[in-house]
Amino acid sequence: MTFRNCVAVDLGASSGRVMLARYERECRSLTLREIHRFNNGLHSQNGYVTWDVDSLESAIRLGLNKACEEGIRIDSIGIDTWGVDFVLLDQQGQRVGLPVAYRDSRTDGLMAQAQQQLGKRDIYQRSGIQFLPFNTASAVIASPLNGSRAAYLSSGTWSLMGFESQTPFTNDTALAANITNEGGAEGRYRVLKNIMGLWLLQRVLQERQINDLPALIAATQALPACRFIINPNDDRFINPDEMCSEIQAACRETAQPIPESDAELARCIFDSLALLYADVLHELAQLRGEDFSQLHIVGGGCQNTLLNQLCADACGIRVIAGPVEASTLGNIGIQLMTLDELNNVDDFHQVVSTTANLTTFTPNPDSEIAHYVAQLHSTRQTKELCA
Repeated sequence: MTFRNCVAVDLGASSGRVMLARYERECRSLTLREIHRFNNGLHSQNGYVTWDVDSLESAIRLGLNKACEEGIRIDSIGIDTWGVDFVLLDQQGQRVGLPVAYRDSRTDGLMAQAQQQLGKRDIYQRSGIQFLPFNTASAVIASPLNGSRAAYLSSGTWSLMGFESQTPFTNDTALAANITNEGGAEGRYRVLKNIMGLWLLQRVLQERQINDLPALIAATQALPACRFIINPNDDRFINPDEMCSEIQAACRETAQPIPESDAELARCIFDSLALLYADVLHELAQLRGEDFSQLHIVGGGCQNTLLNQLCADACGIRVIAGPVEASTLGNIGIQLMTLDELNNVDDFHQVVSTTANLTTFTPNPDSEIAHYVAQLHSTRQTKELCA
């Protein structure tokens, strides 16, 4: 048997991990094992929101040392992280202060200034990037996309929904929908939209000191759907002083009931995300001129079975959840292609499909959220006819 041992360092906005992958060439099997996991998060320093790079470096070194202690030959190491922050260095290559995080407010208003000077349409046609105070990258290489009518949703602190394409989309429809085009492996493009994601839930868990997430989800599932609806992509939720209060204020301002309990806040977040996913999927389908037949949800958020089912019901298509460690697997896939163990991304998709644990969620047209979506569509059509 011929084996390859690859180490992946995966840094996310809320946690990091060092993973060891073992690939068996003859049977094309891939196993993944966690070596070290550590927390990551935002810090306040001198009036700025920053990252603690020293702690991250120490945690990575500890994880790599643990991997070396396994007593096996390591063929390669890869590191993936978010792609929107930077570290300033002096002329000697030494770090100058801590990196300011993308959620800091120091760049407020700069995008509007750039658009005023250069023109929004010209900026978009040149860059193809979604207009946000920041942007981020997704790891969709590990999404076992099956066919050209498959979309993906990378679900974590951020949600990134999109599809793979051989060409970018920078037309007026893409501009109006605020779609981004990210360069991917093998010259492909990830045509996607950034969605605020589970950041809202993470903040609620922190503020309410909730440690038992499965119990919270179970309590949430017992509540009626769509009583509290917000726009998760509203800038007010980027980094408010108190997320719970901000969610409640948004509901109050739109004359809705106010979510008070932990479960009600979670229900508000899950329903609102599922509805936003449905809207974005519709925008993407209009952009490419073809409906999607299935949605692959990857990343840590795909473990939330309630949100997966809500997404299937709201979008009206089959949802395939998994793999959980998608960013890590994408990291490993690039390493294996570099080591000439795999031919291309499609080859790696086949490996993931046969080795990953995937769960299918079938849309229920009789669910509360499906009826809510149908009512929204009917109302929109009526308004368009009367316009």
